[in-house]
Formats: sequence, C-alpha cells, structure tokens
Amino acid sequence: RLGLSRMAVCKAVCDLRTEGFEIQSRPRAGYRLAAVPDRLSADLLGARLCREHTVCLLDEVDSTNNYLRDHADLPDGTLAVARTQTGGRGRHGRRFASPADKGAYFSLSLRRSIPIEKMWAVTFMAACAVTETLREAGADAAIKWVNDVWAGGKKICGILTEVTLDAEAGESSRILVGIGVNLKKGGLPPDLEPVATTLEDQGVTLSVSDAIAGIVNRFDALMLAFDLPALLATYRKYCFVPGRRVRFERNGVRYTALATAILDNGNLAVEKDGQQITLSSGEIFVLE
Repeated sequence: RLGLSRMAVCKAVCDLRTEGFEIQSRPRAGYRLAAVPDRLSADLLGARLCREHTVCLLDEVDSTNNYLRDHADLPDGTLAVARTQTGGRGRHGRRFASPADKGAYFSLSLRRSIPIEKMWAVTFMAACAVTETLREAGADAAIKWVNDVWAGGKKICGILTEVTLDAEAGESSRILVGIGVNLKKGGLPPDLEPVATTLEDQGVTLSVSDAIAGIVNRFDALMLAFDLPALLATYRKYCFVPGRRVRFERNGVRYTALATAILDNGNLAVEKDGQQITLSSGEIFVLE
C-alpha cells in the first residue's frame, strides 16, 4: 500500500537499529518495535506536548535560560532543551551540575504580563509540576520552599525563574523558567553526592522526554488556569518545610526558627521566641 520495496524497509530498519531502536524481526511475519532509546528528539518531544511549543534541541549550551535570553526573537512558549549545560546555575549564582544525558535540562520562554506581587506563583507552578510528574513516576518527591524539589532527603531538582520587568506597568514582560532534574545515576560530582540525588537512586526510571513532557504539560495547565487558591493548596500539600526547624540569615545574622506556614502571598512564616517572622526570599536550611 505504501509502495515501498522490502529492501527499502530493511534499510530503514537497519538505520533505526543503528540509532538505538530495538526492532525484532521474523521471516514472513515482519518487524516489531520492541523498545525506543532514551534519546531526545525535537519532533517526538513536540508530539507529546499538549500545547504547541517551538522546541530548540541543543547538544551543549552554557545555560538554557541564557540561550533563550540571547534569542529574544523566538516565539512565546519556546522550549529550549539541552543534553548538557556547561554553566547551569540556580539562585544566587550557584552552579547546577548538568552531566550529559543524565537529566532533564530545559527552559521555557513566556511572554506574560503578571503583576510583580504575583510572580511567586510562576515558581510555585513549576515546583508543583515537577513534583507531580516525579510522584506519578513513583518517586516520593516533595517541595523545599521556595523552589527546590527533594526526594529521599536530598535535592533532585532546581528551578530558576528570571523575569524582565516593565517598570512603568509594574508587571512582567518576559519570563524564563529554567528547570533541571537529575534522572540517571553516575553523573553527579562527588562533592554533590551528600546533598543531591537522582531519580534512579530513588529506584525510579523515567525517560528524559517523558520527564520534560510531563512537567511542561502540567505547568501549561497551571499557567492557563492561574488559580492561586488551588495552586497554594497543591503547593502546601507537597511542601515539607512547615513544622520543621529551619536556619536562615538576615543582614548577616544567622537565625534558627520553626517554620509554621506558607502564606497566601507565597512567603514563609517562621516563629522564633514567640515572634512571627516572614521570609519572602532567600535560602533556608531545613534542620533534622
């Protein structure tokens, strides 16, 4: 029906096998696709997304956030995905290790007008999207305020949200949401092994494409709804910080306090010596 010769089909099958596809064959019966390699493909990834995105697949880049910033002409919703990052970073310029083919490293470019006082919601959406994707795969993932996802008592994902502001309007004009998820064993630098983990270390396997598609689809749905009460309810369900003692710094002074609640504006309420303190940003360390 397709007008293809047996030789053409055989050549195509050989090419696919060379690319890592596992294809079984049997005389007079044909071919069967047994397994697909865990490799990134812009077309296959795009087909798994519920919303249309321009997908930029990069073998190596310093940072997917940097790539999108340097290509400001790319359309709204562009998704930059890298096999590896040489300069992956988190908040406060901290490095995020991105070993080749060991994780999901990607960024979304959004042209959205969101009031400054509601920008926290974008990071919350990303954290919830990552957590639910990993939990669906079988990992016991949870959120560490404000933008880290943990599993097994260690960090498994970092999120970096960067915003271009319209100062006169007091709202965003462009948002970059960068996400890095550690998926496979064997790539973390030795100095990070005590504090970081991978999905495989948690006994769970998830392909890079499935991880990215699951996170992006959930994030898109949350952005479309922009339902802050529902978002807060989900975030509070997964955030393990309230009820734990935390350490933080203010004006160069180190404090220890009890985290009590995630407030309606995304801030973290902590109690020290009977006094409530509100944290709007910064790093906290959860104490055992």
